[in-house]
Formats: sequence, structure tokens, C-alpha cells
Amino acid sequence: MDKLRDLPVGGEIAARALRLLKLLRDDRVPVWVKAIVTGALGYLILPWDVSPDFLPWIGYLDDAAALAAALALAEESLDG
Repeated sequence: MDKLRDLPVGGEIAARALRLLKLLRDDRVPVWVKAIVTGALGYLILPWDVSPDFLPWIGYLDDAAALAAALALAEESLDG
């Protein structure tokens, strides 16, 4: 949980994570999409990554990409 505490509160990664948490509670989102969202949020808090988070700026790119992909999928599932 230290990783979430260290994220900038107003940052794009934190905003995406909060949006995904809200979508997890939305009954309109299919269960299989919620599983992917849960995986993306889990990847955000894992202590190991494809690119280590201690690297300035680059460390959170893989996290941001996973969250963006999950967010796009979840929001698309609401549209269609």
C-alpha cells in the first residue's frame, strides 16, 4: 500500500485508479471487464514491475498504460 500512498494525489495515475475503483462498483460493467480492471489495479500496487518504479518518470509508464487500457475497456463496455 506504500505505492498508492506515494502516488501524487492530483496525478493522472491516481485519477485513473480512482475512476477504475468506481467502475468496479458499477453494476453495468460486465464481470469479465471487472476482472481485467482488478488485474490492472493489482499491477499498480505490486512491488515488482516491468519497469521499476524507483526510476524517475519512466517507472510509472507501465502502470499508467495498464490503467489506461483497463479504463478504456471498462468505459467502452458501458457505451455498448
